[in-house]
Amino acid sequence: MNNTLTVAKIFTDRQSARTDARPEFQRMLTYCQQNRKKISHVIVADLSRLARNVLDQGQAIVSLKQWGIELASIDEPITDDTAAGKLARNMIASVNQFFSDSLSEKTKYRMAEGVKQGRWLWVAPLGYLNDTHSKQTIPDPNRAGLVRKAFELIADKDYSSAFRVVTSMGLTTRTGRPIPKQTFSRMVRNEFYSGWIVSGDVRVKGTHESLISEDLFTAVQAKLDGGQPHQKEHEDFPLRGFLRCAGCDKALTAGWVRGPEWSALCTLLVLEEGLQGRCVKRRVRRSLLHLAGADPAHSGATCEAARHSCTDVGDTERADCRRCQGVDTQAGRAASTESPNNQIQD
Repeated sequence: MNNTLTVAKIFTDRQSARTDARPEFQRMLTYCQQNRKKISHVIVADLSRLARNVLDQGQAIVSLKQWGIELASIDEPITDDTAAGKLARNMIASVNQFFSDSLSEKTKYRMAEGVKQGRWLWVAPLGYLNDTHSKQTIPDPNRAGLVRKAFELIADKDYSSAFRVVTSMGLTTRTGRPIPKQTFSRMVRNEFYSGWIVSGDVRVKGTHESLISEDLFTAVQAKLDGGQPHQKEHEDFPLRGFLRCAGCDKALTAGWVRGPEWSALCTLLVLEEGLQGRCVKRRVRRSLLHLAGADPAHSGATCEAARHSCTDVGDTERADCRRCQGVDTQAGRAASTESPNNQIQD
């Protein structure tokens, strides 16, 4: 390598080279691409500072090569483009990846063991502080009381009142900013405040001081869960989404029509109104479903008239069809309950 090279720009990467999603590393690649006619070399202290896995290192070297730029390592001068240099480069990349993966495994193991011992190993939740001397999570004297007040207000009143009161009393983030609603929502759902640590499938009693009792936490969760859940099934339309259209095999929804009954409606018609050549078998009246044995209230009834499709024949042929006798003509004309693959069965 030429020892008289002029330094064009220095990039200082302070993040682990385990991933290539590092801002400084990406800035370096962008700079090289934009100034490829002016740059001849990229110099690194060692290959582990470029990447710590084989794939990222290989991709970075290929990109630099395409731009006409050579990679040089100060601590590993033998990694040139000769056959021996490429072999050494690949071996070093494999060793770097092994070291990184091994360190990651040990770190995860130690953290898992720490959690099992009831230790909080991350940034302390709002209302607590990380004590650097004792390595413990301790209550924040400025916010712990307000956090406790929030739980008490939810149990006594409601969520909205609690959020409004404690924020007006001065509950803020550690940077002094107003606490976002999302942060407050996560806070009142966190078992950490009642003395527990939950990490994945592990739930253990923590060594930290709890801000509230387990009974208060349970009462708050019950209060928060006490709202009306989203109603996925409508009692008037028990078969909505269960039946499928005979014409296009789309799921059928349901809605009220004129008169004392509802009809199943093809979702293709609902979602794509105005679609050219839309489904012609798009509506099934409730009376037809009753006869077909598809209505829960008439689950014991079956009728061959509702099991077959005669929507594409004229009135004369339909009148001659014995299986259509007694079936509402308009309902039979509009749709069939027969699916291309399955028929309605009890």
